[in-house]
Order: sequence, then C-alpha cells, then structure tokens
Amino acid sequence: MIRCNLKTLLSKLNVKKGDVILLHSSYKRIAYLRLTANQILDAILESIGDTGTLILPAYAWDGTSEGYREYFERRPLFDVRNTPARIGHLPETFRSMPNLKRSLSYWWSICVWGKLADVVTKDQEKVSDSYGKGSSFEILRENNVKMLGLGVSLNTTSLSPIVDFKLGNKHTHRVFTEAPQTAVLLDYDGKRVETKTYWLLPDYVRSTKPSKLIEYSEKFRNAIFRKDEGTTIQFCYEFNAYYEEAMRLGLEASRRSSKMPWLETYG
Repeated sequence: MIRCNLKTLLSKLNVKKGDVILLHSSYKRIAYLRLTANQILDAILESIGDTGTLILPAYAWDGTSEGYREYFERRPLFDVRNTPARIGHLPETFRSMPNLKRSLSYWWSICVWGKLADVVTKDQEKVSDSYGKGSSFEILRENNVKMLGLGVSLNTTSLSPIVDFKLGNKHTHRVFTEAPQTAVLLDYDGKRVETKTYWLLPDYVRSTKPSKLIEYSEKFRNAIFRKDEGTTIQFCYEFNAYYEEAMRLGLEASRRSSKMPWLETYG
C-alpha cells in the first residue's frame, strides 16, 4: 500500500511511462514514505517503464557549496568504479544497482538506467564544457528531461548552469574558470585519464538560486507540478520550461547590464 502511495504521488507529479527523469532527493526528508531506498527507486523505474530513463547524480562531493569548494581546491583522484556518490543515500544506492552506466566525469558524474544510458554517459572524459554540446546535461536537455525533486528545494537542479553557459559573453558574471582545469580520473579499466574541463566557480555554486524564476516567470511557475507533504517539497517539471524562461530573462538582464535573476547575491 505504501509503495502504491508513492506511485500515486509520482503520477500526480506527472511522471509517466517513457519519461527521462533526473532525480534529486533527500532520503531523510521523504522518510514519511516508510520505504527503503531500493523500494523508492523501484517505484520510479516501474512508473517510467522499459522505455524510460532514470538519472541520478553520482558526484564525488557532498552536494553542499562547502563540499564543492573543498573538492575544487583539493582535486582528489576520481575512480569511476569505486568512488562513492557522496551526494545522498538514494544516489549511492542507485550506483550499486545492476545494469547501470556511470559517466566518466570528474565533476558531474551521473548514473543512468534505461533507454538513453549509453548515449548520455558516452565519452564524457573528452568533454571540455560540462554544460555544452555533447555533455551529459545538454544531451538530457535535448531529450526533454524532467526534473524530479523529492524532499529537496526548488533550487536543486544540476542542469540550471546550462543557461549560464549558453549566455556566453552576454552573461553579466564570470561563472566558469577562465581556463580548463586539469583533473585525473581512473576509468573502468583502472587506467589514469587526464581531463581538462572548465569548472564552475565555487562562489557561483554558493550563490545560484534557480528558484528565483518562480517569482519572475508565471509561465515557469505554471509548468511545475507540485505535491508537498507538510514541509517536504515534492515537484516535477520539464527542464526546458526552466531553460526557455531563464534564457529570456537572462538576455533581458544582459541588455540592462544587470544581475541574472538567479544570481542576485553573486559578487
């Protein structure tokens, strides 16, 4: 019955068969469901079916701005086979499941199950712009990914910096490192791979607030499916709904030489 309740919740959040879903979660905040991590993941997989794709972050840093800064400064070795997904209990449980693909990406490693697993994870060690053409995140955007949040705030979306990247020299802030940064990975054969990638600056990670678009855009606000449980936030929306409105507002801010709406406290 409890698992059925989760599937009902997912239906109310507009999760459907064949969907491409990027899940951000706080297992502690959805404890009211009284389900194990495996039961939650199984319910989502059942909801999207064999034609769907489920993606969870598998980042080697803990998901906080402080954790990002520490990783940025320390630059530890990343082992795609053994480095845990330190961003939460559900991501680490998912990483351990069979028939998954994990991307060889120093900063933005993801685990993927389903139809698009090979496409989304392929050759990420060769990508210099983690939000540009050929990156996992841009491929997800091109495939109409939905952002599913269970127990996290509406600021939680790994894809939002795609907009910052796309704005390029029209952006009113410096968001990425000026030059590609070197990082060392161990691939699936245990071979060392040196990568060079533009990294997000730690102050950006600390300051960005994608949820500000809810204030500025009625169109985006209306695109969000939301079904909270007490103080636990639960939402789902098509990322392109965010992308289109953020690009519009970002270009308007650029013309005024003002701050981006999601970076009002930056700098």
